[in-house]
Amino acid sequence: MERIGELARMICDEVRDARKYAKLALKAKDTSALADARTFAEISNQELGHADKLHDMVVNAIAQAKQAGKEPPEGMERVWDWEHERIIEDTAEVRNLLGMLNA
Repeated sequence: MERIGELARMICDEVRDARKYAKLALKAKDTSALADARTFAEISNQELGHADKLHDMVVNAIAQAKQAGKEPPEGMERVWDWEHERIIEDTAEVRNLLGMLNA
């Protein structure tokens, strides 16, 4: 289950980077650097894609552990639930920032 904690940290890093690039895209759009804005938005979306792939790894690790008869410690489940909720909220924020590019 230590792996889940490591993957959760990696997901947070990817989402944080996605937020950074989304903000850079909006800033570039405001300065009429549309090519730069598109590039930053593309990088932001790639970072979100990385986060999605890491999330899939967590889901698979949990499923494999349960199939092997290993239940995650209760504390680890609570930590993952909390981290997962935060990741969902942070990802939604990034997607909203990216959505502002089309407004």
